[in-house]
Amino acid sequence: MTYHSYCERMVLTAAVMSTFYCTNRTPLHEVEGVANMAKKKLFMIVFSIVILTAAVSAVYAAQAELKTPVGVWVSKPGNIVVTCHGTNSIVIMTRNGELKTEFGSDRLVNPTGVTMDAKGRILTANSGKGEIAIYEPSGKFITACTGLNNPQAVAASTDGLIYAADTGGNRIAVFDTNGTLKFTIEQVNVDGKTSKIAAPHGVFITGKTLVISDTGNKRVLIMQCPTTQSDAYKASAVAVHNMDPRSIAMGKNGVIYVVDRGYVRGYTKEGKQVGAYRAITTLWFDPGCLTLDNEGNILVADKTSWRIFVADSKLSEFKPNLKLDPNDPTTAVIEWTSRLPVPTILRWGTDETCPNTIKDDKPKTKHKVTLTGLKQSTRYYYHVYAPIEVIPPTCRKRSDLALIVQNKNWNVMADGYTSEYAFATLPEKGKTDWALAPTVVVLYKHVTFPPGADGKKPEDRILDDDDVAMAKSEMETYRVWAWRHSHCKINFDWTWVIVDEPRPSDQLGDLTETVFNDIKKGVEAQGRDLHEYWYVTVLGVHGWYANYLAGKVHEPDYELGSCYTGFGHGQKPGWWWFPTHEHGHLVHSWLMCSGVPNFAYPDAPWTLPGKFGENFSFLA
Repeated sequence: MTYHSYCERMVLTAAVMSTFYCTNRTPLHEVEGVANMAKKKLFMIVFSIVILTAAVSAVYAAQAELKTPVGVWVSKPGNIVVTCHGTNSIVIMTRNGELKTEFGSDRLVNPTGVTMDAKGRILTANSGKGEIAIYEPSGKFITACTGLNNPQAVAASTDGLIYAADTGGNRIAVFDTNGTLKFTIEQVNVDGKTSKIAAPHGVFITGKTLVISDTGNKRVLIMQCPTTQSDAYKASAVAVHNMDPRSIAMGKNGVIYVVDRGYVRGYTKEGKQVGAYRAITTLWFDPGCLTLDNEGNILVADKTSWRIFVADSKLSEFKPNLKLDPNDPTTAVIEWTSRLPVPTILRWGTDETCPNTIKDDKPKTKHKVTLTGLKQSTRYYYHVYAPIEVIPPTCRKRSDLALIVQNKNWNVMADGYTSEYAFATLPEKGKTDWALAPTVVVLYKHVTFPPGADGKKPEDRILDDDDVAMAKSEMETYRVWAWRHSHCKINFDWTWVIVDEPRPSDQLGDLTETVFNDIKKGVEAQGRDLHEYWYVTVLGVHGWYANYLAGKVHEPDYELGSCYTGFGHGQKPGWWWFPTHEHGHLVHSWLMCSGVPNFAYPDAPWTLPGKFGENFSFLA
């Protein structure tokens, strides 16, 4: 029974009880007097109010509250089992988010991965106590598999063995059903080479197959589920560049689902990525553990919004699609698909409170809203309702965030909406409404580095003509992207300055004399004046960062927004990505500072690769 039907039943009970006291009261001619009748009526009213209040309170109390959820599992009846760091407990709730029970706070310390065995018992990696804690579904503690070091995950086989990812012990520890250690998996043989497991963060069993996140070795291991001790277990490996596998599962389709660098990613056994999910309509997403339901959907705990997100086996993202007609700039069409049938609701307006609402109560998965009578050359904001499945459907609101963040994203998301999207209508026909942004792009082809602490001089970083061509191509891609996503309102005009002479890295830092002189000399050689420019982007230096219109570059006569982008000693692969990223920081800051309301950069989230990940709004 969902909490909605529960509410209806409680209200019906209140109505029945009220009717009972109305229709079964003592006839007036048999009471002692009018005073007694008044008392009966008062009692009837008070009783009804108490019942109705209890019904409403029960509804709100029925929704589970997850405080920093980390581990997640789906029981055979379809209930959701969640471990929570914030309460050091295990929460069991329905698929609708209705609380069934909560327990474990008297023993658990930072519980992480969770599973259920063939007996229906709940097993959780109680990382703070170095054990696997085993409970009855009722919450009664049974026993523990001890002797572990910061375990992060646990899996159970159909024959009663328990496989613990002993993260700090660099092994998989295997226990019997009573919690007695039977053997350990510490080494594997992959393609004839033996290697040790390092800091495993995930373990999962499907049928007779064991899947391990060998996190310290940046790979996933796949093997037949072992039942006895061996010096080295034969396994295959999935290793992707910069992989950081954490919680893991394998679907019936053979796809390996893993929490990897802030995403839920899907890989084939050959290492091909087949999907990536990060709940892009929410902005905030910090995945903990994941699991699969009986239909192959992926459930992942979000440690930021304190909910469970559900994705399909293809890791599909559901986001609104905006259509603008150049022939009718006063109309916008917004379409989106939701994972489940829900009402069509769109909040929108010319300010970020989005005071207008369009609603169709009929549940559906395909949604379409047409906005008409829009003002031209005007920025609009909108949120759509429930394109993704989350459990519980709402989450806590937060008063600790800035008010603008609450209005734009968090508190609307807490009510089941997406975070903020924005667009700008086109200007009147025959008129232009855009800005040219002259920008100097300085590229250092040869950078030298001083000796390190060991006295050895690092390799010089030298860019060739192909690197220069790649940089220009990437910056042009960024220019086109900015033009299109601002709805033809901002156009970057690059002036390239290529510096061939070697430059010491310590002279290429923030706002240095060397950089300024190279910029000034380079633009004057092309018959330009530095006063014409708004920004400077410096490519090829060590490190990457942006100065958000930080101040004077040189003398009172010049003030330019600047950003510096580059890479480590001797490195080149992938470096050209950083200029677009850091320049994006700079430009988005300028757009915010400008106060111009009709630039249409959307609040599209993005994430840097690897451990340098950033998750932010473009206009944050």
